[in-house]
Amino acid sequence: MNKISHSTRELLLQAAEVLFAERGFYGVSITDIANELTLTKQGLLHHFPTKEKIYLAVLEEAVTYLDGHMSAIIEQAEGPIEQIFGICEFFSTVEDRLICVSRLLVRELLDNPKRAKQSRKWLLAPFLSTVETILINGQKQGLFAPVHAMAFIFQILGAQQYFIISLPTLKKMHDPEAFQSHVDNHIKETKRIIEKTLLLDNELH
Repeated sequence: MNKISHSTRELLLQAAEVLFAERGFYGVSITDIANELTLTKQGLLHHFPTKEKIYLAVLEEAVTYLDGHMSAIIEQAEGPIEQIFGICEFFSTVEDRLICVSRLLVRELLDNPKRAKQSRKWLLAPFLSTVETILINGQKQGLFAPVHAMAFIFQILGAQQYFIISLPTLKKMHDPEAFQSHVDNHIKETKRIIEKTLLLDNELH
Protein backbone atom coordinates (compact mmCIF):
# COMPACT_ATOMS: atom_id res chain seq x y z
CA MET A 1 0.00 0.00 0.00
CA ASN A 2 1.33 3.45 -0.89
CA LYS A 3 1.84 5.77 2.04
CA ILE A 4 -0.40 8.79 2.14
CA SER A 5 1.47 12.06 1.52
CA HIS A 6 1.78 14.51 4.39
CA SER A 7 -0.15 17.22 2.52
CA THR A 8 -2.97 14.88 1.47
CA ARG A 9 -3.22 13.45 4.99
CA GLU A 10 -3.37 16.97 6.44
CA LEU A 11 -6.12 18.07 4.06
CA LEU A 12 -8.06 14.87 4.68
CA LEU A 13 -7.93 15.24 8.46
CA GLN A 14 -8.83 18.93 8.28
CA ALA A 15 -11.92 18.14 6.23
CA ALA A 16 -12.84 15.22 8.48
CA GLU A 17 -12.39 17.33 11.62
CA VAL A 18 -14.89 19.90 10.39
CA LEU A 19 -17.43 17.23 9.46
CA PHE A 20 -17.08 15.29 12.71
CA ALA A 21 -17.33 18.55 14.66
CA GLU A 22 -20.54 19.49 12.86
CA ARG A 23 -22.26 16.09 12.80
CA GLY A 24 -20.52 13.80 15.27
CA PHE A 25 -18.99 10.39 14.59
CA TYR A 26 -22.27 8.73 13.61
CA GLY A 27 -23.41 11.57 11.38
CA VAL A 28 -20.45 11.36 9.00
CA SER A 29 -19.80 8.71 6.37
CA ILE A 30 -16.68 7.79 4.44
CA THR A 31 -18.43 9.12 1.33
CA ASP A 32 -19.03 12.50 3.02
CA ILE A 33 -15.33 12.88 3.76
CA ALA A 34 -14.30 11.71 0.30
CA ASN A 35 -16.67 14.20 -1.34
CA GLU A 36 -15.10 17.08 0.57
CA LEU A 37 -11.78 16.24 -1.06
CA THR A 38 -13.19 15.16 -4.44
CA LEU A 39 -11.86 11.66 -3.82
CA THR A 40 -13.61 8.41 -4.50
CA LYS A 41 -14.66 6.33 -1.53
CA GLN A 42 -12.21 3.66 -2.67
CA GLY A 43 -9.45 6.25 -2.91
CA LEU A 44 -10.04 7.36 0.66
CA LEU A 45 -10.20 3.80 1.98
CA HIS A 46 -6.86 3.16 0.29
CA HIS A 47 -5.29 5.46 2.87
CA PHE A 48 -7.63 4.99 5.85
CA PRO A 49 -9.34 1.58 5.79
CA THR A 50 -12.12 2.52 8.22
CA LYS A 51 -14.00 5.56 9.44
CA GLU A 52 -12.88 4.70 12.96
CA LYS A 53 -9.23 5.10 11.96
CA ILE A 54 -9.94 8.50 10.41
CA TYR A 55 -11.81 9.58 13.52
CA LEU A 56 -9.02 8.41 15.81
CA ALA A 57 -6.47 10.34 13.74
CA VAL A 58 -8.70 13.45 13.90
CA LEU A 59 -8.94 13.17 17.70
CA GLU A 60 -5.18 12.72 17.97
CA GLU A 61 -4.63 15.87 15.89
CA ALA A 62 -7.09 17.77 18.10
CA VAL A 63 -5.30 16.63 21.25
CA THR A 64 -1.94 17.59 19.73
CA TYR A 65 -3.36 21.04 19.01
CA LEU A 66 -4.53 21.45 22.61
CA ASP A 67 -1.32 20.02 24.06
CA GLY A 68 0.76 22.45 22.03
CA HIS A 69 -1.12 25.45 23.40
CA MET A 70 -1.17 24.02 26.91
CA SER A 71 2.59 23.45 26.88
CA ALA A 72 3.21 27.01 25.71
CA ILE A 73 0.96 28.43 28.44
CA ILE A 74 2.59 26.34 31.17
CA GLU A 75 6.11 27.19 30.05
CA GLN A 76 5.48 30.93 29.78
CA ALA A 77 3.49 31.32 33.02
CA GLU A 78 5.29 31.96 36.29
CA GLY A 79 3.16 29.64 38.42
CA PRO A 80 -0.20 27.91 38.91
CA ILE A 81 -2.25 31.12 39.07
CA GLU A 82 -0.88 32.45 35.80
CA GLN A 83 -1.26 29.02 34.22
CA ILE A 84 -4.94 28.72 35.17
CA PHE A 85 -5.76 32.21 33.90
CA GLY A 86 -3.73 31.57 30.75
CA ILE A 87 -5.76 28.45 30.04
CA CYS A 88 -8.95 30.39 30.71
CA GLU A 89 -7.96 33.08 28.19
CA PHE A 90 -7.00 30.48 25.60
CA PHE A 91 -10.41 28.82 25.84
CA SER A 92 -12.06 32.19 25.29
CA THR A 93 -10.21 32.79 22.03
CA VAL A 94 -12.33 33.57 18.98
CA GLU A 95 -10.39 31.33 16.63
CA ASP A 96 -11.85 29.01 13.99
CA ARG A 97 -9.68 26.00 14.85
CA LEU A 98 -10.45 26.24 18.56
CA ILE A 99 -14.19 26.49 17.83
CA CYS A 100 -13.97 23.42 15.60
CA VAL A 101 -11.94 21.42 18.12
CA SER A 102 -14.29 22.44 20.93
CA ARG A 103 -17.29 21.24 18.95
CA LEU A 104 -15.45 18.02 18.19
CA LEU A 105 -14.76 17.42 21.88
CA VAL A 106 -18.38 18.03 22.81
CA ARG A 107 -19.46 15.61 20.08
CA GLU A 108 -16.96 13.07 21.40
CA LEU A 109 -18.45 13.33 24.88
CA LEU A 110 -21.89 12.69 23.42
CA ASP A 111 -20.83 9.81 21.17
CA ASN A 112 -18.17 8.15 23.32
CA PRO A 113 -20.49 6.17 25.65
CA LYS A 114 -21.72 4.19 22.65
CA ARG A 115 -18.14 3.23 21.82
CA ALA A 116 -16.78 2.99 25.37
CA LYS A 117 -16.42 -0.79 25.34
CA GLN A 118 -14.23 -0.59 22.24
CA SER A 119 -12.17 2.37 23.49
CA ARG A 120 -8.97 1.49 25.30
CA LYS A 121 -8.51 5.00 26.65
CA TRP A 122 -10.01 8.46 26.45
CA LEU A 123 -7.66 10.68 24.46
CA LEU A 124 -8.64 13.76 26.47
CA ALA A 125 -7.55 12.22 29.76
CA PRO A 126 -3.96 13.60 29.59
CA PHE A 127 -5.28 17.11 28.95
CA LEU A 128 -7.58 16.97 31.98
CA SER A 129 -4.79 15.44 34.05
CA THR A 130 -2.49 18.35 33.19
CA VAL A 131 -5.00 20.92 34.42
CA GLU A 132 -5.72 18.82 37.49
CA THR A 133 -1.99 18.76 38.31
CA ILE A 134 -1.83 22.56 38.05
CA LEU A 135 -4.71 22.90 40.50
CA ILE A 136 -3.26 20.39 42.95
CA ASN A 137 0.15 22.07 42.83
CA GLY A 138 -1.52 25.41 43.51
CA GLN A 139 -3.30 23.93 46.49
CA LYS A 140 -0.05 22.50 47.85
CA GLN A 141 1.54 25.95 47.53
CA GLY A 142 -1.32 27.52 49.48
CA LEU A 143 -2.57 29.49 46.48
CA PHE A 144 -5.83 27.68 45.76
CA ALA A 145 -8.80 26.78 47.92
CA PRO A 146 -9.36 23.07 48.68
CA VAL A 147 -11.85 22.55 45.88
CA HIS A 148 -12.25 19.14 44.27
CA ALA A 149 -9.89 19.68 41.33
CA MET A 150 -11.64 17.63 38.65
CA ALA A 151 -15.11 18.87 39.59
CA PHE A 152 -13.91 22.48 39.37
CA ILE A 153 -12.24 21.79 36.01
CA PHE A 154 -15.46 20.40 34.52
CA GLN A 155 -17.47 23.37 35.81
CA ILE A 156 -15.14 25.95 34.28
CA LEU A 157 -14.34 23.97 31.15
CA GLY A 158 -18.04 23.29 30.61
CA ALA A 159 -18.79 27.01 30.72
CA GLN A 160 -15.90 27.74 28.36
CA GLN A 161 -16.91 25.02 25.91
CA TYR A 162 -20.53 26.19 25.84
CA PHE A 163 -19.35 29.73 25.13
CA ILE A 164 -16.97 28.68 22.36
CA ILE A 165 -19.45 26.53 20.48
CA SER A 166 -22.00 29.36 20.74
CA LEU A 167 -19.68 31.92 19.12
CA PRO A 168 -20.77 31.39 15.47
CA THR A 169 -24.42 31.91 16.47
CA LEU A 170 -23.62 34.91 18.67
CA LYS A 171 -21.63 36.46 15.84
CA LYS A 172 -24.65 36.27 13.54
CA MET A 173 -27.01 37.64 16.19
CA HIS A 174 -25.02 40.77 17.03
CA ASP A 175 -23.10 43.53 15.32
CA PRO A 176 -19.28 43.37 15.63
CA GLU A 177 -19.12 45.79 18.57
CA ALA A 178 -21.77 43.94 20.59
CA PHE A 179 -20.18 40.59 19.73
CA GLN A 180 -16.77 41.72 20.95
CA SER A 181 -18.40 43.03 24.11
CA HIS A 182 -19.84 39.54 24.75
CA VAL A 183 -16.39 38.01 24.32
CA ASP A 184 -14.70 40.54 26.64
CA ASN A 185 -17.39 40.21 29.30
CA HIS A 186 -17.28 36.44 29.18
CA ILE A 187 -13.54 36.47 29.88
CA LYS A 188 -14.01 38.94 32.73
CA GLU A 189 -16.82 36.96 34.33
CA THR A 190 -14.95 33.66 34.03
CA LYS A 191 -11.90 35.20 35.67
CA ARG A 192 -14.09 36.62 38.42
CA ILE A 193 -15.54 33.17 39.12
CA ILE A 194 -12.06 31.68 39.29
CA GLU A 195 -10.84 34.45 41.59
CA LYS A 196 -13.78 34.15 43.99
CA THR A 197 -13.87 30.36 44.04
CA LEU A 198 -10.28 29.25 43.63
CA LEU A 199 -7.89 31.91 44.87
CA LEU A 200 -7.27 32.04 48.61
CA ASP A 201 -5.92 35.57 48.29
CA ASN A 202 -7.88 37.57 45.74
CA GLU A 203 -5.19 40.25 45.77
CA LEU A 204 -2.68 37.85 44.21
CA HIS A 205 -4.04 38.36 40.69
